[in-house]
Amino acid sequence: MNKAIKRTLAALLAVLMLLGAGTAASAAPAKSPRMSGSAAAAVTQTVVDPAAGTLTIKTQPANTTFQLYAEWPDIAGLVVTVQGGEFAAAKDVSYDAVVDLTPAKDRILWSFSLEPADQASWWVEGENDAVLYAYGYKCTEFTQVEMVDGVWYGYFVEECVFYGSAAIKLTATAPSGNDERVLTLNTPASVEIGEEGVENGWFKFTAPQDGFYAFKSNGAQRGQTLYSEAGAVLERKTVDPWATLYDKNYNYLNGDDDRGGNYNFAIFQQIKANDVVYLNVRGGAYELATITVTVTVTRLGATRPALALKNTEIKVNYHEYIDLEALLEGTGLTIEDVRLDYDYEYFNHWWYYNPFAVKRGTGEITMEGPNGEIGTVKVKIDYSLAQWMCVILLGGWAWMKYTGPGPFNLGNELRNLFDYGVWDSLRVLIKDWVYELYRKI
Repeated sequence: MNKAIKRTLAALLAVLMLLGAGTAASAAPAKSPRMSGSAAAAVTQTVVDPAAGTLTIKTQPANTTFQLYAEWPDIAGLVVTVQGGEFAAAKDVSYDAVVDLTPAKDRILWSFSLEPADQASWWVEGENDAVLYAYGYKCTEFTQVEMVDGVWYGYFVEECVFYGSAAIKLTATAPSGNDERVLTLNTPASVEIGEEGVENGWFKFTAPQDGFYAFKSNGAQRGQTLYSEAGAVLERKTVDPWATLYDKNYNYLNGDDDRGGNYNFAIFQQIKANDVVYLNVRGGAYELATITVTVTVTRLGATRPALALKNTEIKVNYHEYIDLEALLEGTGLTIEDVRLDYDYEYFNHWWYYNPFAVKRGTGEITMEGPNGEIGTVKVKIDYSLAQWMCVILLGGWAWMKYTGPGPFNLGNELRNLFDYGVWDSLRVLIKDWVYELYRKI
């Protein structure tokens, strides 16, 4: 299907979508949600076509240089000119003036973000071609939540009234390798952590032989207040280090925060003899000037141990939960003991729940135990018989992805449809079709 036909179909679908709609809706939503502004949750509605907005950089940020892996680009001092959407005439917007605006009636809140121009890569040392994105959200309808001293507090509906992007160049300097220290096998090295972060937290390690290595911290602690029977108070402040492991070219290998227990980190990595890796330690010691944390690297064996899972290949129905506890039977571990890694193309999850299947095909789930032992399960995902009947007879190919996770129940799905409203459901469906068409062209 060529682009002209696709655009024609998209336009027809857009017309159908607009019938019965109370307000105009965009054919494609904004690229990302607003990041700064109101702390309260707010409903965001897209009301402009992203193609309508133009963004140009009037004044470059004060500093377009940042340290690779240690800093994020700072766009303080940036001034952009926007036109389109809410702004029929060109308007200058200063990042410094709008970055921390408080929501108020009819006020436009701004969000800015930066991404490498090459989506397949990340920041590299030297000059980077990047894209600056800007979003404007107008505070419209106010929802009252709580009255305090005669004043109502709540949140605003935020309607997207501008979207635009512009090219920008950023320069990434090398990590602070000149300050790195050598990390030696089985020899603890100290790191000073304070409220301002970690001082001199780069370590270089050269593997003396092939092996499976563990990088761990010691000295972290959870903040808590304890009392003796006589009424004495013992107050511990939070000390929380975390670390990232890179190869000799500073490519990301692994990272961790708290899996070492009591806020300590633990990173496990297979390394070849004479290979160089860099460990970057960061963290915070809250309400403390400084405190010493130690870092140690040990060799646990020749190879990474396997996690003896009950099954390494399973079949599940579309949108069905994967029973991880069943897979861990016999290992002595629970879900809380392992770190999960899975392909988000095939799986999704709700907080504190097992992942569920979201695409037909074969995906993989990897579970890593507390000592670095690892196991992988191949999961074949397909429709159940009832789902296949819906696909063939009821157009389920279009709406099946909107069904909830868990065992499929057509009766429940029909009730949900009528509770939400058939016409509203159809408009949402068509809107997504339009978005997918535009996204592909």
